[in-house]
Amino acid sequence: GTPTVNGTFPFTVRATDNSGSCFGEQAYSLVINVNCMTITINPQSLPNGFVGTLYNQALSATGGTPGYTFALNSGAFPPGLGITGSSLTGTPTTTGVFNFTIKATDANGCVATQIYTLDPRCTIFAVTPGTLPSASAGTAYSQALATTGGTGPYTYTLSSGTLPAGLTLSTAGVLSGTPTTAGTATVTIRATDNYGCTG
Repeated sequence: GTPTVNGTFPFTVRATDNSGSCFGEQAYSLVINVNCMTITINPQSLPNGFVGTLYNQALSATGGTPGYTFALNSGAFPPGLGITGSSLTGTPTTTGVFNFTIKATDANGCVATQIYTLDPRCTIFAVTPGTLPSASAGTAYSQALATTGGTGPYTYTLSSGTLPAGLTLSTAGVLSGTPTTAGTATVTIRATDNYGCTG
């Protein structure tokens, strides 16, 4: 026959004579070395993707015998990602640089590896409105802030500057209170999303 799998295969052959009652046995061990071809895993590099956003990258291989399986060979995927079938998929939960090696095994047991680097990024997002409506001293004021981009829920904090006396900023993003003096204040408000990304 034609061997299709690498490995060492121990077995015993029995010969039985015409009477059916006399026999002899011989143990063998057959080593099979399938002639593996060079296997190439694609793609050669991975798009970085974004924290909090579904990531799905198809993996493929050429050069061997079809019927490939893919697995992590060394290193670690970004948290939230893993291999499902022939895809690297999931939702990254952490920014950072992650180095890992993926292994492809063909139908004959021949193996190839590919080194990857993946660096999930924060999406670009911003706090709105860009300019706050004016307030009047002695009059109650309330302005809700919103965020586009990123992944909620968001936490709002004062990044720089000083709020006018009488006003406070809640972590939910509501600027409220009754200003006590007239004047102009310049402040920067930061929104932090569910994955620690800021805008």
